[in-house]
Amino acid sequence: MYHRACDERETGIGGAVTWNDFRLSIITAADDPFVKREQYDALKKDFDAAKADYRIIEYPGAVHAFTNPEATELGKKFNIPIRYDAKADQEAKAEAAKLFEANLKK
Repeated sequence: MYHRACDERETGIGGAVTWNDFRLSIITAADDPFVKREQYDALKKDFDAAKADYRIIEYPGAVHAFTNPEATELGKKFNIPIRYDAKADQEAKAEAAKLFEANLKK
């Protein structure tokens, strides 16, 4: 999760960590009713200002909790707009796996 206060911090091991030290992927539901478009725009603006290496992957039609197989039933039970999306879940997991494979040392 991104927070403005985390733009730069001391690592204690010889130097500061900046957003340029990380490759970020934001994998999200394009139609999440809990997140306003303005919030995404502000996030992009902050990342651009920090010259962060990032990408945002949005899944059209997906809503909040799209990776939780229990979300649809919970949404019905509590009358909240959450829903599982198997296709988006599978694609999001594949994108995360690619990011981890490319950036984490074994």
